[in-house]
Amino acid sequence: MIGLLAATFLPARTESIVLPFGPLQALDGRSFEMPGRTLEVTWPAFLRVGESGSVEVEISAGGQPEGLSMTSAARLDLPAMAGQPAEVGEMLMDGQPVRFAWDVIAHEPGQQKGLLWLSIWVEDGEAPGQEIAVMARPVQIPVRNPLGWRIAAGVGLLLSGTGAFILRRLNR
Repeated sequence: MIGLLAATFLPARTESIVLPFGPLQALDGRSFEMPGRTLEVTWPAFLRVGESGSVEVEISAGGQPEGLSMTSAARLDLPAMAGQPAEVGEMLMDGQPVRFAWDVIAHEPGQQKGLLWLSIWVEDGEAPGQEIAVMARPVQIPVRNPLGWRIAAGVGLLLSGTGAFILRRLNR
C-alpha cells in the first residue's frame, strides 16, 4: 500500500531520441552540411493531471558552413496542454550547442498529441535569406489520473476494511 502511494508521487520518467542534423536542403537546391551536429528531443514518458514536465530540443555543438548566418527556431504545438513559450529562436554559432525548452502542464487525462517544429533561417549575404524546415515531429504524452486505478483500489479496500471494523465494533 505504501509502495503504491509512493509511486504516485515519484517524478515522471522521460523519453528521448537522437536524430542526425543535416545536411540541410534549401528550396533553391543548395545543400548545407552541419558536421558533428545532432538533434536530441526529450519529453515526459507520462504525466499525471496537474503535473508539469518539459519538452526539450538540443542541437549539439558542431560545425556549420562559413560565411552563413543561421538562426534556429522551434515551436511546440500541444493544444491540450499549456506550454510556455510557444515559439523560441536562437542564433546557431559554430561549436556551440543550442537548447530549447517548454514547460507543459497536464490539465486532463488521456493521450495528449502535438507537433514539434524546428527550422533554420539561413542568410549568406548574396541570396535572399530562406527558411529551411528541419523537423516536424509528433509528440504524444500520456496523461494519467493522479489517483490511478491502483491507488483508488487501495483506498477503496482501506475504506471498506475500516467500515467493516467500525460495524463490528457497533454490533458488539
